[in-house]
Amino acid sequence: MYYGLYYQDGLPWCTYFGRYRQEAEWDHCGRSLPIHLLVYVIGGNAVFHIQDSDYLVREGDLFLIQQDTYYSVETTTFCEFYYFHLVVFELPSILFAFWLFDSVLRGKRE
Repeated sequence: MYYGLYYQDGLPWCTYFGRYRQEAEWDHCGRSLPIHLLVYVIGGNAVFHIQDSDYLVREGDLFLIQQDTYYSVETTTFCEFYYFHLVVFELPSILFAFWLFDSVLRGKRE
Protein backbone atom coordinates (compact mmCIF):
# COMPACT_ATOMS: atom_id res chain seq x y z
CA MET A 1 0.00 0.00 0.00
CA TYR A 2 1.37 3.41 -0.97
CA TYR A 3 0.39 6.87 0.20
CA GLY A 4 1.38 10.17 -1.35
CA LEU A 5 1.35 13.66 0.11
CA TYR A 6 1.31 16.71 -2.10
CA TYR A 7 2.06 20.16 -0.73
CA GLN A 8 1.27 22.92 -3.16
CA ASP A 9 3.13 25.59 -1.19
CA GLY A 10 6.46 23.85 -0.67
CA LEU A 11 8.19 20.73 0.56
CA PRO A 12 7.42 18.95 3.85
CA TRP A 13 10.24 18.51 6.35
CA CYS A 14 9.86 15.97 9.14
CA THR A 15 11.07 17.61 12.35
CA TYR A 16 10.08 14.84 14.77
CA PHE A 17 8.57 11.37 14.58
CA GLY A 18 7.90 8.39 16.77
CA ARG A 19 5.77 5.42 17.68
CA TYR A 20 3.35 5.60 20.59
CA ARG A 21 0.88 3.29 22.32
CA GLN A 22 -1.91 4.64 24.48
CA GLU A 23 -3.66 2.25 26.84
CA ALA A 24 -7.38 1.94 27.68
CA GLU A 25 -9.21 4.98 29.00
CA TRP A 26 -6.61 7.37 27.57
CA ASP A 27 -7.76 10.93 27.05
CA HIS A 28 -5.63 13.60 25.39
CA CYS A 29 -6.91 16.92 26.74
CA GLY A 30 -6.34 18.70 23.44
CA ARG A 31 -4.07 21.22 21.81
CA SER A 32 -3.07 22.74 18.52
CA LEU A 33 0.41 22.55 17.03
CA PRO A 34 2.29 25.08 14.90
CA ILE A 35 3.16 22.19 12.54
CA HIS A 36 1.26 19.56 10.54
CA LEU A 37 0.70 16.23 12.31
CA LEU A 38 0.61 13.05 10.23
CA VAL A 39 -0.68 9.95 12.05
CA TYR A 40 -0.67 6.31 10.89
CA VAL A 41 -2.62 3.93 13.17
CA ILE A 42 -1.08 0.45 13.49
CA GLY A 43 -3.31 -1.03 16.19
CA GLY A 44 -6.45 -0.49 18.22
CA ASN A 45 -8.68 2.53 17.70
CA ALA A 46 -9.35 6.02 18.98
CA VAL A 47 -11.65 8.96 18.43
CA PHE A 48 -9.96 12.13 17.22
CA HIS A 49 -11.95 15.28 17.87
CA ILE A 50 -10.78 17.76 15.23
CA GLN A 51 -12.37 21.19 15.20
CA ASP A 52 -16.11 20.40 15.36
CA SER A 53 -15.98 16.84 13.98
CA ASP A 54 -15.28 13.41 15.49
CA TYR A 55 -13.33 10.74 13.58
CA LEU A 56 -13.08 7.09 14.61
CA VAL A 57 -9.67 5.86 13.47
CA ARG A 58 -8.41 2.29 13.51
CA GLU A 59 -5.58 0.12 12.21
CA GLY A 60 -4.51 1.16 8.71
CA ASP A 61 -5.88 4.69 8.87
CA LEU A 62 -3.62 7.53 7.81
CA PHE A 63 -4.60 11.14 8.33
CA LEU A 64 -3.18 14.64 8.49
CA ILE A 65 -4.08 17.31 11.03
CA GLN A 66 -3.14 20.68 9.59
CA GLN A 67 -1.07 23.16 11.57
CA ASP A 68 -2.85 25.42 14.07
CA THR A 69 -5.86 23.05 14.17
CA TYR A 70 -7.24 22.22 17.62
CA TYR A 71 -7.65 18.49 18.30
CA SER A 72 -8.09 16.05 21.17
CA VAL A 73 -8.04 12.23 21.33
CA GLU A 74 -9.58 9.49 23.44
CA THR A 75 -9.74 5.69 23.40
CA THR A 76 -11.64 3.11 25.43
CA THR A 77 -9.41 0.21 24.37
CA PHE A 78 -5.92 1.14 23.15
CA CYS A 79 -4.38 2.93 20.20
CA GLU A 80 -0.92 2.47 18.75
CA PHE A 81 0.36 4.77 16.03
CA TYR A 82 3.27 6.39 14.26
CA TYR A 83 3.29 10.17 14.24
CA PHE A 84 5.24 12.67 12.17
CA HIS A 85 5.61 16.41 12.79
CA LEU A 86 5.85 18.11 9.42
CA VAL A 87 6.83 21.66 8.55
CA VAL A 88 6.35 22.98 5.03
CA PHE A 89 9.11 25.19 3.64
CA GLU A 90 8.65 27.21 0.50
CA LEU A 91 11.21 26.51 -2.18
CA PRO A 92 12.56 29.51 -4.02
CA SER A 93 12.00 29.17 -7.77
CA ILE A 94 15.73 29.06 -8.46
CA LEU A 95 16.17 25.95 -6.30
CA PHE A 96 13.30 24.19 -8.05
CA ALA A 97 14.74 25.10 -11.45
CA PHE A 98 18.15 23.74 -10.38
CA TRP A 99 16.59 20.49 -9.14
CA LEU A 100 14.65 20.08 -12.39
CA PHE A 101 17.73 20.81 -14.51
CA ASP A 102 19.93 18.45 -12.46
CA SER A 103 17.29 15.68 -12.67
CA VAL A 104 17.06 15.98 -16.43
CA LEU A 105 20.86 15.84 -16.79
CA ARG A 106 21.05 12.71 -14.66
CA GLY A 107 18.16 11.07 -16.53
CA LYS A 108 15.94 10.91 -13.43
CA ARG A 109 13.05 12.78 -14.95
CA GLU A 110 10.88 11.24 -17.63
